[in-house]
Amino acid sequence: MGGESLQFDKLTREMITSLLKGMPDAPAQAAMLAKQAIIRTIREAQGGPDHGEIVRQICFGMMGGLLLLDESLPKGAIALLRSISEAAQEVHLDPTQMLTWAIEGIARIARTAPPAVVGIMEEDIESCFAGAGKMFAEARATHE
Repeated sequence: MGGESLQFDKLTREMITSLLKGMPDAPAQAAMLAKQAIIRTIREAQGGPDHGEIVRQICFGMMGGLLLLDESLPKGAIALLRSISEAAQEVHLDPTQMLTWAIEGIARIARTAPPAVVGIMEEDIESCFAGAGKMFAEARATHE
């Protein structure tokens, strides 16, 4: 099954926009919903779709939802990345690999987000996760 046919990004984006419109602290709430979606989907996909693509698509969908709601992408990215190790423990996957997949998914928003916001995301990711800003920049370059 190809990653493009999974559509977890669209499902996540729709969930974020429908549940969080007008909600206080939508970026943190979105990260919590995305973490839960990652855990649930990976558990249900045993032997199915690639776990990395599941994580990438859900993270991209979350960021797309925040963009549509005009919420803070940098806050959403940081909240999501902070929750990824918990998700990794829940599904018994390597937290470093999960962080990489999440950064790759978050970076997919670079082609539609304002460049200044993308720059702030990169700086914030680097300041919270040493070395991850470079990983974000490299992943972003493949999606611009």
